[in-house]
Amino acid sequence: MTPEYNHSIPGSFKEAVDTLGPEWAAKSTGLVGYGFSGGVRAVEHWRQILANFHQHVVRSAVEVNLANNMEDGQLVPNDHINGVLNSLIEEVEASIKRYQA
Repeated sequence: MTPEYNHSIPGSFKEAVDTLGPEWAAKSTGLVGYGFSGGVRAVEHWRQILANFHQHVVRSAVEVNLANNMEDGQLVPNDHINGVLNSLIEEVEASIKRYQA
C-alpha cells in the first residue's frame, strides 16, 4: 500500500525499496494506492520503478480515495473497492503460479 505524496511516491519509501530491491527481484506484486486522487500517480510511478527490479506487477490496482473512503480516520471500503481488491489478489495468485512455479 502506497500513499501519494506531491503527485508521486514518498522518498523514504523509495529509499527502502531501493535498499531491499534485490531481495524482491522476480516477485509478483499488486499495488494499492491511497490519496485524495486515489493514489493513481504513485501507483503508476511504482510500476516503472518495480519494472527495474524485474517484478511482475499485475495490471489491476486498488485506488483508495481519502475523501470518499474514510470516516473518522478509518478506512471504509465500498463494494467497488472490495471487488477490485479481490480481483487484485486473484491476479497476484495467478502471477505467482505463472512466474514462480
